[in-house]
Amino acid sequence: MKCFSILFTLFVFSVSLIAQTATAPENGDGTLDNPYEIATLENLCWIAADDTVVTDPDQASRWSSHYIQIADIDASDTINWFDGQGWNAIGNQDQAEFSGTYDGNNHIIQGLFINQPSTGNIGFFGYTNNAAIANLGLEDVNISCSYHGGALVGLNRSSTVTNCYSTGILNGSTYVGGLVGNNFVFSTISDSYSSVDVNGYGSLGGVAGLNESFSIINNSYNTGNISGLSSSSSSIGGLVGWNLQSTVNNCYNLGEVIGAEYVGGLVGDNSLESSVSNSYSSGVVVGDSNVGGLVGRSNNSVVINSYYNAEISGQSDSGKGDPRTTAEMTFPYASDTYVDWDFAEIWSADEDYSQNDGYPYHSNTVVSAEDNLIPAIQQIALTNYPNPFNPETTIRYTLTENVKSMSMQIFNIRGQLIRTLISAAPHPKGEYQILWDGRNDYREPVSSGIYFCKIVTSDSETTNKMLLLR
Repeated sequence: MKCFSILFTLFVFSVSLIAQTATAPENGDGTLDNPYEIATLENLCWIAADDTVVTDPDQASRWSSHYIQIADIDASDTINWFDGQGWNAIGNQDQAEFSGTYDGNNHIIQGLFINQPSTGNIGFFGYTNNAAIANLGLEDVNISCSYHGGALVGLNRSSTVTNCYSTGILNGSTYVGGLVGNNFVFSTISDSYSSVDVNGYGSLGGVAGLNESFSIINNSYNTGNISGLSSSSSSIGGLVGWNLQSTVNNCYNLGEVIGAEYVGGLVGDNSLESSVSNSYSSGVVVGDSNVGGLVGRSNNSVVINSYYNAEISGQSDSGKGDPRTTAEMTFPYASDTYVDWDFAEIWSADEDYSQNDGYPYHSNTVVSAEDNLIPAIQQIALTNYPNPFNPETTIRYTLTENVKSMSMQIFNIRGQLIRTLISAAPHPKGEYQILWDGRNDYREPVSSGIYFCKIVTSDSETTNKMLLLR
């Protein structure tokens, strides 16, 4: 029996080692003209395993090389790595940052797991400096960290993030964001978005927790929910928690924002000659002091041609963004809303309410997370009108082909099933509509809040967010 236990222990240890095997890429030499080709989780492990401290600018290392991803990568096995700590970030702050380039090539990394609640500089990349990251999707991340935490980058210094997105959940302490924790010193995030639910204590944002020191977030948006975890949580924003001497331009937030002080639908704290322009928020905003539908506090800073939904947010704070009704913010837009916005190159009007519930959306931002960055024919179109609604709303849906099975159900924000409107059964293609009266399966009225209508077919699913205001 003792021999068996020893053999079993050795087997488990060997499996653990295999799970964390670092395998060099088969192709490429790490130069800009011939980047390493990343195809597997083992290739990613090979990059992360290098912690060379580069003191000679001419000395090459894996963290100063160039990469291109050539396949989607399943990283869900990282939940078993390093005694449950998960993925170890590429780059750290001990003179060994990531300073190369990584082109995701419109591929995804699925299921990245990190459980390091007392550690900072956490993400797929922990610390970047003069790096460039582009065209990458991180789906279903599950991250626990301390400070400077983001799904893609923990601390982004003098670097660029372009055409990237993230989905999942992130729990941290301070300076944490759904995509980037701290966007720092002339860094730029552009044409990107996050659908990560972010929970923490201070400087929390959907795209970045902190955007500081002449950094820019441009043409980006958030759909995740941002929540402060204590009665003193401050600088909580749908897009950025704390915008410090930096710029937010052509951005929007659809997620719910909850905090205590300096809480805003788009930016929690807009400080020290920062600016917010041509942006909007349509999410619920809850806080105790210095709360705004768009910006919580604007201190020696400006807000230009930017708007928030006063009906949904529950806020009325002119001077930190202009309040509008749902009707004024959704198509056809009011004449005094979205003034001087570029609807030729940057923004698109959602005329049929099929893309963004009638709100403007970006013309060239990455495709939705549900499409996994792979072009596809949309099998289901799903909208509802009016939205927000009281007491009922009409749900409209279109099937582009016959399906063997289709169901339609309503869920609350906690993921609990509220109502089954259509039970699973074969369904022909066509355009349809069905009325939801704001009641559950027991025909009891449900309370005000965010609800999700979900259609599931035999080979796809689509979800639409709805807001009930009683």
